[in-house]
Amino acid sequence: MFWYLLFAHFAADYPLQPNWMAKNKTRMDILVLHVGIHFLLYILVVLSISWALLLSTWSYLLLLTFLHFVIDMVKNQVNRRKPEWVGGPYLIDQAAHYLTIFLVVWLVESQVEQSLIAIESTWVVYAAAYLIVTYVWYISERILVKENEQYRREIIAHFWPRMAARSLLLSIMMLLWRNFGGTGVQAGIILQFFAAALMAQISRERTNWLNLRAVITDVSAAALGLMYIVIGTG
Repeated sequence: MFWYLLFAHFAADYPLQPNWMAKNKTRMDILVLHVGIHFLLYILVVLSISWALLLSTWSYLLLLTFLHFVIDMVKNQVNRRKPEWVGGPYLIDQAAHYLTIFLVVWLVESQVEQSLIAIESTWVVYAAAYLIVTYVWYISERILVKENEQYRREIIAHFWPRMAARSLLLSIMMLLWRNFGGTGVQAGIILQFFAAALMAQISRERTNWLNLRAVITDVSAAALGLMYIVIGTG
C-alpha cells in the first residue's frame, strides 16, 4: 500500500499542483484545494485495489491528508519568516511527507486485516518512476538551482525535451536491466556519460557546458528512477 500512496503523493504534489497553486498555497482556500486533491487521489488508488480496503482505511487516508495539511502550513510559516530559504525547506517538506506516508501505512498494516493489504504494486511503482524522472525531477531541480539563474532558465526553456529524454533514458535502462542485469545498466550509464563528455569537448562554449550538466543530470535522474523500480518491485 505504501507504493500506492507514494504514487498518489507524486501525482498530486507535482503534475496536479500547477504553478498558480504552488504560489498561492499561503491562502487557506488554495491549500485546502491542494490537500483535497491529495485525499481524492489517495481514495482512487486505494479503491483501485479494492472497495473493502477503502472501507477499512478511509480514516487513515483522512489522517494522512490532515498531516499533509499541517506540514504545508508549517512550510508556509517558514517561507514567510525566511523567504531566502528555498532548497532546505523543500527537501525537509518532502521528507516529512514521505515519513508520514510510511507511518500511516505502518498503522494500517498493524490494524487492518493482512489479506486486504497483500497486494501487487508493480504498476504504481513503474508509474511513479516515470513521474520521478519527469515532473518530480523538473520541479525539484528548478527549486534547488534557484541561485543559478542561467541554468534555471535552461531548465524551464527545455521542459518538454528534457522530460522526454529522461523517460527514454529510463526505458533504455529498464531494458538493459531486464536483459543483462546490473552489468547492462552500468555499461549504459558509462556510455551515456562518455557521450556527454565528448559533446563538451567539441566546444568549450558555456552553453555546451550547460548542456553537459543537463545530460549528466538527466542520466542521474534516469538511474534514480530505475533504482526506485528495483526497490519497489524487488
